[in-house]
Amino acid sequence: MYGPVIQKIRQGKNLSFKAVYTGVCSKTNAIKFEKGERQLAADKFANVLAHLMLSFSEFLWIKANYEPSPSLYYQYEASQSWNQNKRELFNQQIRSLEQSSVKIERLKLASFRLLKDYQNQQDLSKEELTLVTTYFSELSLWTLADLKFFANNCYVLPYDLLKQLLAEAVKVYSRYGYFKNSHEIVATVIVNSVDCMIANQDFNLANTYLDFLDNQILGEFKLMSYQLLSRYYRAKILFLFIDKKKGKQDLNQVLEIAKYLNSQLIADEIKGLLN
Repeated sequence: MYGPVIQKIRQGKNLSFKAVYTGVCSKTNAIKFEKGERQLAADKFANVLAHLMLSFSEFLWIKANYEPSPSLYYQYEASQSWNQNKRELFNQQIRSLEQSSVKIERLKLASFRLLKDYQNQQDLSKEELTLVTTYFSELSLWTLADLKFFANNCYVLPYDLLKQLLAEAVKVYSRYGYFKNSHEIVATVIVNSVDCMIANQDFNLANTYLDFLDNQILGEFKLMSYQLLSRYYRAKILFLFIDKKKGKQDLNQVLEIAKYLNSQLIADEIKGLLN
């Protein structure tokens, strides 16, 4: 029930029924809603959130008592590479996913295991990889959640499949171009995929997607961290495959920028390449 949570937020903000429910519903219905005795239509509920200056995602965060949902926790752990301080919580999430009969939850579990195997440089489970590759192969309507899932799993996908899926994934940007945070999600998909392309020495394709990143996404939104990654990957390709001397110069320039911006991961990677 959403009503009791809304009541808690409204009272915490010291807002009256009139301030929150004007143009939404009567005071009688608002009282019933906050008691959990009735629901509001989606458009009316959206208006209530707007009157509270609250996004739906933040509302769900508050409703969950300021704890991440399984899907949010999955994204966090994947992006943090399983922070050692969170290992027990991570293992609890694994056990929770194992007990779930929901297909998407089982898919996330497969992703967890594949990423852990990849990180530990172990052979990937064929069963788990089949689950993930089948999901993407049968996907005909991409959502932003699918893009995030793809970004997290591109390192474990067969390279030919990754290229095929990436071509489909970037088409999503034309539908979500003005949707909140969509450019950051697509940028993440591209930089992760480009990293895989470089590992497979497919630098022509890598440069093609870096051009798309620079011209179609970063050219408009100027996301500094992705601009730095784009410059780093271009310099890395130059250093490894084309002109070692010029590539070294470019890498050193990117290294100085990375140090200035405190981008330690990129700085460490460049130092490793140069040494």
